[in-house]
Amino acid sequence: MTVDYRLIVTGSRGWDDVATFGTEMATVAQAARYAGCDRLVVVHGACYPPETRATRVRPLRSADWLAHLWVVHQGPSQPLPVVEEPHPANWSAACRPECRHGGRRIHGSRSSCRAAGDYRNLRMVERGADSGLAFWDGRSKGTRHCIRAMEAAGIPVRVIKPAPTHDEH
Repeated sequence: MTVDYRLIVTGSRGWDDVATFGTEMATVAQAARYAGCDRLVVVHGACYPPETRATRVRPLRSADWLAHLWVVHQGPSQPLPVVEEPHPANWSAACRPECRHGGRRIHGSRSSCRAAGDYRNLRMVERGADSGLAFWDGRSKGTRHCIRAMEAAGIPVRVIKPAPTHDEH
């Protein structure tokens, strides 16, 4: 029987500290191996930045995108097999009766449920995890929601904040 170590990765869409991200992920992979696990399952919200018009390449930002890239490019070099479990939000789904966000967001001829990201976060947490990493800028409401959901479920979560820049005093 395979023993999985489930890690929820959440974070701000603007997170772009690739070095810190990679270090934190490698640390969890190492800890999972030492704990006797056979595989690391990286659970994330699959919220990727759009491709740039000029290059048709996605920029290196967004914790979910960095998680995907880490699994693909760094996963093979880790001390145990690494797989990803993406959970994209269903923005076009009908609002639920418990939605209290004040109406759907309108995008031209389409609309979206403002709470779809929160429902996605809850789905990831309800599936269970051994721990969580939150790459949080201190402002992202979705990341804060996921952190609180993990804490409420008893999932230990490590919150990583960006290093202060030189202009911050």
